[in-house]
Amino acid sequence: MTLADLEAEFGVSRTLVRDVVKVLEGLGMVTSRRRVGVTVEPRGSWQLLDPHVIAWRMYDAVERRHHILEISELRRGIEPEAARLAASRGLPGAERLVELAERMRDLGAEGRGADPEFLAADIEFHELVSSLSGNEIFARLGAMVGSLLVERTHWDLQPAHPDADAVRCHIRLARAIRDGDPETAAESASFIVVQAADEVGEAKTEQTNGAKGRPSGDETHTNSTN
Repeated sequence: MTLADLEAEFGVSRTLVRDVVKVLEGLGMVTSRRRVGVTVEPRGSWQLLDPHVIAWRMYDAVERRHHILEISELRRGIEPEAARLAASRGLPGAERLVELAERMRDLGAEGRGADPEFLAADIEFHELVSSLSGNEIFARLGAMVGSLLVERTHWDLQPAHPDADAVRCHIRLARAIRDGDPETAAESASFIVVQAADEVGEAKTEQTNGAKGRPSGDETHTNSTN
């Protein structure tokens, strides 16, 4: 592709095209060279954990389900260890985890599991667990989990009444970190991510094969709190 082609196709200014290409280059999705133009790079070059890329991949129904499963598998390998470290290291902030877990329980009991307030508490909870691990790389990956939770709510994959066992495990996890119990913390985190992954795997997030765009309200929902 050339900048001129893109300018004509989308009816926008050359400046805007350059700005967009620059963003996509930073995400490893395209390269731009003189006398060559703009070239789309293979997936192996993409910054797949960037919030923008996560959001864009969710727009295709088939890609959405595949992407959620991939991130769920990543979480399965990371979050239990982050929880174990958080319980071992005893950094300040664990009491806040308990408050967030209990708030999520109360909101879920009111049928508000898909509300922005629940989402905000869920994001803060998982990012705080990653931060309390004391591992800066885990902390960075916690932001990726937050991005996934935003997209799950946006695409109507978060139920109004969250799974009761998952809610209880959030509280158990928070208390284990507060009380310095690494094994219980790891077990609770493992249950949360495995249960979420299993339910996503069973969910039908599209009404027809290859359907694109935001799903309608009557599509199948998962019953997990992540």
